[in-house]
Amino acid sequence: WYANESFMSRHDHRDPLRARGFMLNFGLILLRSNAHVLSLMESTSEILSANEVNEQVALNEAFSQWSCQWKTQHVRIPEGIATYSALGSETLRGKCKRRGEDPLKIVVLPYAKVPRDWNELVDSSLGFHPGGVVDAKEDMLDRVKGLCRE
Repeated sequence: WYANESFMSRHDHRDPLRARGFMLNFGLILLRSNAHVLSLMESTSEILSANEVNEQVALNEAFSQWSCQWKTQHVRIPEGIATYSALGSETLRGKCKRRGEDPLKIVVLPYAKVPRDWNELVDSSLGFHPGGVVDAKEDMLDRVKGLCRE
């Protein structure tokens, strides 16, 4: 959905987001105010200004400039299908570097903690981020409202 001709030409016809195995998603994100995060957000803003992409693609394009080492609680995981597979149930912790800078530390929650499908929502879920088109997301509002405690 995002890898149109413009995107692919910016990346020498390779998809760096697919190579990583997942996308960071603004559906649920916490950012600390530090030099690394500010630099990442500045790069994201530059990509948004120069290209016709949404904020999620711009963030991940900016993040693709960082080289990361990922691990679960105990095991180091290579990028790609292994990170995607691990995110089904495991939290990923990454140390990401760019141009010799100190590492940016990042934690990626597993899909089990923030499901995209209503039927995957369980008591241990921390959030819910429905996928699909806007109409489908709006249809979920009454269901989600019913989960909220007053």
